[in-house]
Amino acid sequence: MKQEIKGDYNIQAGGNIVIAQDIPAQIDYAKKLLNEFNPDSALHYLENLKARIWNTAIVTSIDKNRIITLIGHSKFAMNLHKEAASLYIEAYQYNRNDEIAKINFALGNFILGELNVVKATCEDILSINPQCVDAYAFQIDMLSNDKSIEEALLPIPKNLQEDPAILFGLGMFYMRKGNSLEAIELIEQSIHDKPEKLEYKAILANIFLTEAQKKELIVGYEEYKKDKSERALSLYNDVIDKIQNKELEKYRSSWYTNRGTAKGYLLDENGSIEDLLRSIHFDPKDTVAIHNLAMAYKGNNQIGKAIDLLENEDIPDFDFRNILLGEFYRFSKNYVKAKERYRYVIDSVKDPKLIYEARRLLVIALQQNGENEEARKINEELQKQNKDDIILLVNQSKFYLENGDEINAINALKHAYAVVNEETNLRYIKILANALYDFKLYEEASILLRKISNIDSNSPTFDSNNKDLLNAYIKLHQYDKALEICSILRPLIPENDQLAEIETHIHERTGNLEAAYKAYTEYFRYRNDDWEMLVRFAGLNLRMGNLVELDSFLHSEIDHSKLNIEASKYLAQLYDLRNIQSKFLDLSYEMRRRFYDESQIHSTFIALMMQAGEKYLYLQDIKNVGLDTVVFLKNGKITKHYIIEDRTDSDISKKEINVSTEIGRKLINKVIGDIVELTNNPLLNEQWEIVEIKSKYLFALEESMAVFNEFFPEDRSVLRITFDPNEGIKPMLEKIFSERNNYLESEILMKDLYKRGNLTVGILSNYLSKDYFEIFGNLSNDPQIGIIVANGSGNERIEAKLELSKTENIIVDLTSINTLVLLDIKDLKDSQKFKIVQSLKDEISTILIKRKGLGVKGFMSIDKVDGDFVRLEVTKEQIENHISYLESMLVWIEENCEVISLDPKFLKEEARFDNLSVKLGDSFIHSMLLAKQLNGTFYSDDYALRMLSKNEYKINGVWSQIFLQDLLLKGIIDKETYYKYIVQLLSFNYRHLAIDHYILIQAAKMSNWLPIFPFNTVINVLSGSDNAIYYTSKISVEFIYAMWLEVLSDEKRNSLLFSILENLTRNKNVSYVLEIFNTALEMRFKLLPLHLAKIQSLIEGWKQVHIN
Repeated sequence: MKQEIKGDYNIQAGGNIVIAQDIPAQIDYAKKLLNEFNPDSALHYLENLKARIWNTAIVTSIDKNRIITLIGHSKFAMNLHKEAASLYIEAYQYNRNDEIAKINFALGNFILGELNVVKATCEDILSINPQCVDAYAFQIDMLSNDKSIEEALLPIPKNLQEDPAILFGLGMFYMRKGNSLEAIELIEQSIHDKPEKLEYKAILANIFLTEAQKKELIVGYEEYKKDKSERALSLYNDVIDKIQNKELEKYRSSWYTNRGTAKGYLLDENGSIEDLLRSIHFDPKDTVAIHNLAMAYKGNNQIGKAIDLLENEDIPDFDFRNILLGEFYRFSKNYVKAKERYRYVIDSVKDPKLIYEARRLLVIALQQNGENEEARKINEELQKQNKDDIILLVNQSKFYLENGDEINAINALKHAYAVVNEETNLRYIKILANALYDFKLYEEASILLRKISNIDSNSPTFDSNNKDLLNAYIKLHQYDKALEICSILRPLIPENDQLAEIETHIHERTGNLEAAYKAYTEYFRYRNDDWEMLVRFAGLNLRMGNLVELDSFLHSEIDHSKLNIEASKYLAQLYDLRNIQSKFLDLSYEMRRRFYDESQIHSTFIALMMQAGEKYLYLQDIKNVGLDTVVFLKNGKITKHYIIEDRTDSDISKKEINVSTEIGRKLINKVIGDIVELTNNPLLNEQWEIVEIKSKYLFALEESMAVFNEFFPEDRSVLRITFDPNEGIKPMLEKIFSERNNYLESEILMKDLYKRGNLTVGILSNYLSKDYFEIFGNLSNDPQIGIIVANGSGNERIEAKLELSKTENIIVDLTSINTLVLLDIKDLKDSQKFKIVQSLKDEISTILIKRKGLGVKGFMSIDKVDGDFVRLEVTKEQIENHISYLESMLVWIEENCEVISLDPKFLKEEARFDNLSVKLGDSFIHSMLLAKQLNGTFYSDDYALRMLSKNEYKINGVWSQIFLQDLLLKGIIDKETYYKYIVQLLSFNYRHLAIDHYILIQAAKMSNWLPIFPFNTVINVLSGSDNAIYYTSKISVEFIYAMWLEVLSDEKRNSLLFSILENLTRNKNVSYVLEIFNTALEMRFKLLPLHLAKIQSLIEGWKQVHIN
């Protein structure tokens, strides 16, 4: 509505003659004061003017109308709206025919709620002037909410429908109907056309702020809140700039309140506090400002100020005051005060919603204070009022968990999860998501976190929601989804270390090393000082074979002080691997010095130094006191030591002496036996003898080993045992091996499960804490177990052959590659490259590194066999041979395999194996997943793993014998080669292979027709249970028949025959076996009766010996 008066007259003051023409000028001056936002001055001026001229003869009715109206405007500006309304009505009597007077008259009645008068006045105005915008604006203001916008516009001439006052009125009409989007659009247009309307801007800013508050329920709320808060802030900045330091400022304290609120939403806590304090300065009773200031203090980590503000007795009370105080006390861990405030609300407030909230918060305070029983009772009472309250259900889950009832705890959370809908408060969703995450219900947590994430919005941010969402995806192995988030956020914040770490980790995990390399280098464009990431990058270069780049980094100046424990350990291993001895020693030592109170650091230091092997034997040959040495001194019975350093931070409490100090200069270059005068003054002259000199690195190793069990009794990673030489070493060994009894029993059980085909070699390896090659050696050397490659059924072989005949991709795992390298199968003509995963190469490389750390001279261990202690020696040659074997395996892989990176979406299948008590092994899981990804054939010599792959992923598999038969079928190898390969497999104790007499013949040829290796091993594998007697007898007889036709000495024939009988009858009923064997023999030698008689005679003689 227009707030201006037409007219141009003036008055006489206090008996003095005033020229009539001056009165309008004085009224205009008052109007100017109002337009300059000084309503106090305008009112004072107008009231003085009225007092001077009101009863004079020269004042006109129009002058009176203007004066009273402007006084009304002043009162209106001062928020005295009813007083202003009465003045507008009073002013009307002085100028009834004036349109503006009528408009102000209508305004007064509108304020007082006399809408019939307003309606009649507007109709009167429009009957005279159909173009009066303000009259139409009043009509829009009086429309009921059930009217449509078309009905609102119907009486308004088209040429006026775009007028700012009409647009503003229509915008407010939309607000009353709950359509804020349309309202904002119209009000923004009205402001564009009438930018001087401060009230329009303030109202729009308030709409934006209200939207920011009420849209807490929508997805992408943070982005929406930020956008609306920024737009509100911009408008408030504009209007406050106009009134700042003007009289109107104190009457618009709400603008400061609202601007402070907007700043708070935008995390400008200091700016928010400043505005809210100014608002309270103008209006100390503004409870909204007080409430928001308390919240701003909390957001700025000034809880004490928030409490002091709300505890101030001079501020007016408001409903939420004690709830806030309770929360602030709870955050301060003052649970007594917090409970007092919540109980005050419960006992004193009438609002049931507020009481409910206070009781709910009281439950949390009681829980945090350990008063669980009372908390549980209140929680249960509240749940009777609302069984679907998410916070109460989260509380209930905690109560269940405290009582050890994990099942019901999870059920409570799942109940809460089920009631989440589009109307659920985002804060409650976040609380529930965190609780689900803590219970490892990552799938449900990720769904809720995605619901409240702004990642799909136009302004995604790396806020706590998206951080938690990323972690949930990683826990679920849903790396494709995690990478999606990284791809959205990384361009926005390329310098963020957490995102870079996650993205590179995923690429490395999937074996996509090129993508990982690219992600690292992109990150280093912004952060080339992130040493922990640089160390990880060095590890990537090692995996990729970029040794020049790796060595360049390792030889550069690296700030070790910026590395955490894990990065320090890994860098030390890289130094050792690349034979950078000085840096290896320095870092290992510094790591121990920095983290001296950490048990894992001492155990790691011991392991690193021990694994480094004999490369550092030179450290034992220290003759002179020098840098990095420890010198031991003796003066009578007193001994002490110093560590000679060249460092600026030498610490005397650690016995460190800088070489440049007086003591350091006295000790340097001295040898054992030298006398050193450390103290020389009139009162004291001390002479110290140097009794020992050693490397500080060896000294640190010895010290860590000596104090480990004393300092860290709960850490059993390093055990130090002493024994009495007078008792001998056997009691000590008995003590050691008594600790192993339970472990050995478990090992026997696990191996039995493997033998039955119920356990994979990866699980066995991880359970026994041995690498695959150690397990392979144990199994292949155990005649009772062996390498279980199949179940031995004919149907299994038929299915495998069919699978191999139609496959395009063969995916190999560690077991099959080991077999292929053992057999030295290479240069396969017409055979495509095998497909492997990167983690398989990594596993071999890791084992190789460990082998190289065993020392060049070998080592000796002690084991207990049949109650006796035996020495097991691993020789230098054995270590060197195995290192060469592993190196040749990596070469074989390069020549015969293609590394395929896993599609991140397939890695989510890893989560299936997370709940196993013992891990399956990355390379084995990844190999199965690659077979699924490529829809290929899984080639593995681990029967249980193939069955797992088939059952979990419907992936069919083959093993080495089937692969070799396929090579034979394709003419890539000949029969003799095939039989040699099978004999080799049998000699390594591969079980459940298909064996015929040709294989026995080949084994006999390779044994020079003697019962030695590999023939004895093959015939031992052939021997089976009672169910296999007919099968093994038939094959054995076929072999004997072929052997008898060979030109051999009787001695060789007889010895091979007896070897067969020994193996066929071992642990069986000899007579029963021989009966079956003899039947098969008579059938096969039917046409050779003389040979048959001789063989039967030999068997009879053997039988007499073995049965008796």
